Amino acid sequence: TIDNLKSIGLKLEKTFFSNLFLGLRDDITHEGTTMTKLVVKRQQEYIDFCFDFFKMQFNLLNPKIVICLGTEVGKSLAKQYQALENFSQASLSLTKMFEEGNEKKFIVKTNDKVLGKRKFILIPHPSYAHINWNKNDIKRQIAISLKS
Repeated sequence: TIDNLKSIGLKLEKTFFSNLFLGLRDDITHEGTTMTKLVVKRQQEYIDFCFDFFKMQFNLLNPKIVICLGTEVGKSLAKQYQALENFSQASLSLTKMFEEGNEKKFIVKTNDKVLGKRKFILIPHPSYAHINWNKNDIKRQIAISLKS
């Protein structure tokens, strides 16, 4: 994931990483799996707790660009913030969001009292870059969106 993000020009020394949902994976309970699984279905109280923590980090760091890795993050943020409703379009996969004519569906620029002036970029999760980033020129489009 880190190598894929570096390959599009992301400067790691100027980057803060955080999970939207914290502490939900358990390798011990799901022994023998190659991918860890959710331990429990997210309850609303836990979702609210995670978003409160996210908001605290967000307000302290005041980022200019927020990169959302994957559809789950995009849809979760869209539920919390109306300005990010483009990210909740269930009918569009991330690769379709990057098709010709849809270029700006994966970028939302805000300038309001809730989210401030910044740019949110929804990208296919970099751990799947070998599968998705070559489709629809996604890798180049992500790199361009980071610079503009």
